[in-house]
Amino acid sequence: FACNTGTHSTTQYSPFQLLYGREPRLPTDGPISSFTFHKPNDYYEQLKK
Repeated sequence: FACNTGTHSTTQYSPFQLLYGREPRLPTDGPISSFTFHKPNDYYEQLKK
């Protein structure tokens, strides 16, 4: 993952950016509240939306 997200000195872009046209998102980049579920089915219901 480090090789694909590191900026290359020649292109000034990472291989990930050149391939997908956007910055990579890590699980830690999302808001913490979006990962909080109180009931086992809450996660499933959120995915269905």
